[in-house]
Amino acid sequence: MKLFKFGVLPLVLAAASVGASAAEVVVTAGARDFQPAMEEGSTYGLVRAQPGDTIVFKNMVGGHNTHSVAIPEGAQDWSSELGKDFHVSLEKPGAYVYICQPHESMGMAGVILVGDGKPANLDALAKSANATAKRMGKKISKLFP
Repeated sequence: MKLFKFGVLPLVLAAASVGASAAEVVVTAGARDFQPAMEEGSTYGLVRAQPGDTIVFKNMVGGHNTHSVAIPEGAQDWSSELGKDFHVSLEKPGAYVYICQPHESMGMAGVILVGDGKPANLDALAKSANATAKRMGKKISKLFP
């Protein structure tokens, strides 16, 4: 009984407290933009999160989706169904660039910065073959002079 009381129980409580610290971060689809916006009047969205947080994409009606186009190495990419709210949990620190596929040409894209400080994959974004990822990399690099 002492082994359980002093050995297993603290591990269970520690595991529970790790999960309890995860948060939900909401991204909302507008007519042709993601909110919160990167800057006033921008179609680009920008949110910050911590590893383990869940990003919730809401108001995806009207033919919107979310599709990752550039993610940190080893992270899981995603693509949601058109018109359906979606959530994804992000574990790896770094910059995650996503688009609304039907509206990418109108600039409907966003960045999720996971973790604190400069994203490790920021230089990779600047060299990306994906034009949106490259553009977003240049914009967020201004946040980390």
